[in-house]
Amino acid sequence: MRPAGVDLRQDITAQIDALKTWYTANLKWKENRGDGYDANHVLEYVNFRPNYYLIGLSSSASTENKELPQTIGWQDNNNSGAMGTFDPLEE
Repeated sequence: MRPAGVDLRQDITAQIDALKTWYTANLKWKENRGDGYDANHVLEYVNFRPNYYLIGLSSSASTENKELPQTIGWQDNNNSGAMGTFDPLEE
C-alpha cells in the first residue's frame, strides 16, 4: 500500500501526521556499510562551518581582483593573510 499524497487544498496537519505514521510503520533506516566511516571503521560526522557553504576565492583570483573581498572563513591574500570579511548569506 502506498501513502496518499498531501492535498494542499485541505488541512495539512492531519495529512502530515498520517504520512509520518505510514513512514514509521513501513520504512526502516539502514546504514550502508562503509558510508561515513574512517579507515578504522569509526563513524564520522560532518560539522557544518560557514566557510563550507561557499568556497573562498583562489589566491590568483584574489590577487588579480584587489577590490574583491574574500569569503568569511578563508584567508585573504590582499589583507596580509587575515581572514575574509565577505558574508555571502548577508542580505
